[in-house]
Amino acid sequence: MKLHIVIDVGCHECGVDSVAVGAYRTRAGALRAAKRCDARTGRWRDGGETIAQVFEVSVPKAGTP
Repeated sequence: MKLHIVIDVGCHECGVDSVAVGAYRTRAGALRAAKRCDARTGRWRDGGETIAQVFEVSVPKAGTP
């Protein structure tokens, strides 16, 4: 199974933390969430630049080593 994780990636130069937005089963859902996040923050949060990004993660089935 694959999950699509949305992270609002902060700026290490500005000291802005990254924030987990959510996990989604579809890439389309994750992209919508990332777009909403960027619209809400204006890509600027806590005094520094941020950008919401989608990362695809493979999750092994239960019992798989």
